[in-house]
Amino acid sequence: MADVIAEVAAERRRQVAKGSTAEHDDGHSCGEIALAAALYAIPYDNSLVTQDSFIELQIALEIGSRWTLKPEPDKRRRLVMAAAMIIAEIERLDRAASRNMPR
Repeated sequence: MADVIAEVAAERRRQVAKGSTAEHDDGHSCGEIALAAALYAIPYDNSLVTQDSFIELQIALEIGSRWTLKPEPDKRRRLVMAAAMIIAEIERLDRAASRNMPR
């Protein structure tokens, strides 16, 4: 389990290095980060959700080019990315709570 946690932490650091800083994430207060994480975690390559449905969800979210989702063939990698994004959302909620702002 420690290896997986370290991998998710490394992914979160990668996301921050690419611009998903606290300041950036705080601008997404409508649940966009959590929703983007959920989209990464969806197994769009089976009959549950087709890739067309996945793309339609992405467009409907209007979450901007920063969070453009690029499906990767590796399901595990997508889940690691989603886990890191969920951590980002939890951190954002914690910062908002510490400032007594709506979450």
